Amino acid sequence: MEEILKGKEESIKINNVNIFAAQRVIGGKNGFKIFFLRNENEKNFLIDIRNIILDIIKKKKTDYFNINVSDDEVITFNANEIETWKDIEKEIKNSTPKLVKWNGTVNVLIYEVFTNIGKYYLFTQYMYNALLKKHKYSLFGIKDEPHIVNNEEKPHIVLDLNIHTLIKDDKLLAIHLTKTEEIFNFNNYYDTELKKEFTNLKKILNINETSIKSKKDKQCLLYGIKNGHIDKYINMSLKEKKIIIKEFEEAYKEKEKKDINLKMEKHIICVEGLNAKDKSYVFKLISNKAGKKILGKTLATTIE
Repeated sequence: MEEILKGKEESIKINNVNIFAAQRVIGGKNGFKIFFLRNENEKNFLIDIRNIILDIIKKKKTDYFNINVSDDEVITFNANEIETWKDIEKEIKNSTPKLVKWNGTVNVLIYEVFTNIGKYYLFTQYMYNALLKKHKYSLFGIKDEPHIVNNEEKPHIVLDLNIHTLIKDDKLLAIHLTKTEEIFNFNNYYDTELKKEFTNLKKILNINETSIKSKKDKQCLLYGIKNGHIDKYINMSLKEKKIIIKEFEEAYKEKEKKDINLKMEKHIICVEGLNAKDKSYVFKLISNKAGKKILGKTLATTIE
């Protein structure tokens, strides 16, 4: 994968940073209510932000649908496909840089970073809600959290620079995938991507668009779609598929100490009537999510 901003990272100069608090809209489709807190150009703060951006850019990048993603890799998405981001970006662009008073909790902090090579957006899932109504002096002395946003009235916020997501242009970089998924409501993203492929999925599974409920199942099937494993399975002969199903049933019995009997109607695996756990194993089978080779060769690792 081409390195993002390759050759430019060392030239980044931070001019100033707009800081926003985002409050999740209960029952909302994607979104947040965005509050402008302040513009910051204090030298040490800008140095901290620059170092964070440089550290993220220099990390190894991998596409989300690379089957061998490791915990220390930054995972990349097309930001233009993430509806929540498009809503946030629109609200920030339309917001007036004027501090607004609010009541309630803060769920996310957003840093809009202005540099000599364009804008970066940094996101932190905010974990200091318990501190919001305390007097600001009670927050002094907290290690590694020296920056305080203050409107001279309560509430006061300690800025958290433990960044979970970075967005630059059309790239979303998930430094912490689970928190990124929570911030941006990736369920909508997964549903949209699966819907594009549903015709193919119905060639091998008797499912409808509401059959795939859990986030892990959606992720698993998308692994298989994006890496071509599901296409490989679709293109196998019926005889090959039956051999794979039999091997899968044997591997399942060895691991789970119970039987799983998968029925097939022509090329279609019947998952109706399976419990959620068993259905997830079937999705792993056709996606080869945990396997290291093509289906049918490493089924024991496929149902880890």
